Amino acid sequence: MKSTMMAGVLALVLSTSASAALVVEYTFDGDALDTSGNGEHLTLSNGATFGPGYDGQALVLDGIDDFASVAIGNYGLTTFTVEAWVNVPNFSRNLHYVSLYQDNYIVLGDYGSNNGPINTWASGLNPVDVGPVIADPSSDEWHHLAFSFDGTDQVVYLDGVIVNDVPTTGTLGGGFVGNLTIGARYTQATQFMLGSIDNVRIHDTAVPQDELGFFTDAATPPPPPAPPAAPYVAVPVPTLSTWGLGFLVLLMGLAGLSIRRSH
Repeated sequence: MKSTMMAGVLALVLSTSASAALVVEYTFDGDALDTSGNGEHLTLSNGATFGPGYDGQALVLDGIDDFASVAIGNYGLTTFTVEAWVNVPNFSRNLHYVSLYQDNYIVLGDYGSNNGPINTWASGLNPVDVGPVIADPSSDEWHHLAFSFDGTDQVVYLDGVIVNDVPTTGTLGGGFVGNLTIGARYTQATQFMLGSIDNVRIHDTAVPQDELGFFTDAATPPPPPAPPAAPYVAVPVPTLSTWGLGFLVLLMGLAGLSIRRSH
């Protein structure tokens, strides 16, 4: 009986753990593979490539027509977190960082419907966009963006800090048929990203704040500094003191005298 109960508890724990899983994860370390285990590997289009990232390498996009995408499966999300590291030369007000258009329609981007650098979209929720009105963060530096919904609130984070928390009604809409696109709108014809994006993740739950990538991703440390050069130490050259020189002359004189006597 006890073993049956323990098996039931273990199954419940495993089920709960599985329900709070990654949908996709892309670290872009030289490839566009999905490391979540779900096999949603991206295809790079129009010259999208890899370059220095926040942690290892990142996906680099030209802002003209580059993107990465996959015909993702239907995960029927009711709650979620979308997060990514981005590094852009400016906040353009016309781009999608992450555009999920399969069953649900969820966007993390910057497309000008407010006066801040972050916009969101989650069809079926009210309000549908909760991007905060905040100042642009510094350009040409890595920043972590995240957008989550736990069933009651939509929350937006910038560099691990909550910048908007909005009570929300409605449920995520379904029935959309398309793809997951990184660096452009799901139509893959507009709102292209210029810059680099790294460690993109979609979760099927609202991730606790301290478990976001801002806190868990370890940036590649800089190389250790070169060891300091060994200090120059002058080696003293032995010198003869006046006394020592006189003694040496005396010895040489005695030696000469001895030689003359032997002859």
